[in-house]
Amino acid sequence: MVLGIGTRAAVGATDSPTAAASPASKAPPIKPPVITESFTLLRCSNESTIGMEGCEEHKLVAADKRIDREVRLVFTILHDNAARMRFIQAQTTWFAFRQDDSRSQADIYEGGSESVVAALVCAVNDDNARSADLHDFFRGLEQGRDHVPVFP
Repeated sequence: MVLGIGTRAAVGATDSPTAAASPASKAPPIKPPVITESFTLLRCSNESTIGMEGCEEHKLVAADKRIDREVRLVFTILHDNAARMRFIQAQTTWFAFRQDDSRSQADIYEGGSESVVAALVCAVNDDNARSADLHDFFRGLEQGRDHVPVFP
């Protein structure tokens, strides 16, 4: 499922809650979404705009990996496939927001070399906010349960 330019979420072979929940279905299990960036990481340096872009790319990839770990953990403690499909939809919607928000923030520097850096800074900030949201969601899900894994 393509979510935006350069990033996709792998959601398994089924996109239908009915197919995913059907016991007779031979479809593979539903998998949590994964963020994949399409850019090749640039070298990080504060000496040029391209270098600053590289620094932000490295931060974004690290934040994406943290989100992926947190999403996997939340995904494992959701009750059923219907809840997992709703969570996948929420992640897909959040990611679309992140893409639009980043593009909008970059408009401050429209036409300039700083626009890409601004978009990346915004994406990192949105990842950090999503991580906090996922942590809150995890805390709600773990209440009253025994043997819940530790949030990363």
